Amino acid sequence: MKNRDRKISVIFAAIATLTAVLLAGPAWSAVTGDCVNCHTMHNSQDGSAIEFNNQLNEEPNARLLKTDCVGCHSNPAGSETILMLGDSRIPIVYNPGGGVVYPSDGSTS
Repeated sequence: MKNRDRKISVIFAAIATLTAVLLAGPAWSAVTGDCVNCHTMHNSQDGSAIEFNNQLNEEPNARLLKTDCVGCHSNPAGSETILMLGDSRIPIVYNPGGGVVYPSDGSTS
């Protein structure tokens, strides 16, 4: 009887595991695009510190980013709310004179 109960437990565990794996959706990042557009390993490229917007930053940034958040998500030269960096769409949330602006329609202006 013990052997039978053990087999039932193993079968139940296998079915539960299989169900969890099959029903689990794929894990997707909220951000799309090439990682290298924003991130660098240990603030270096080929052993040299990263230069971003013509400024050399010797200090590492949080989350292995090339610059701080405002460095990528601001647009001092205009009012566009989406900028393209390669194939990546960069949302602009800080514009001069406008403070923090969250684009509601995803448009580029």
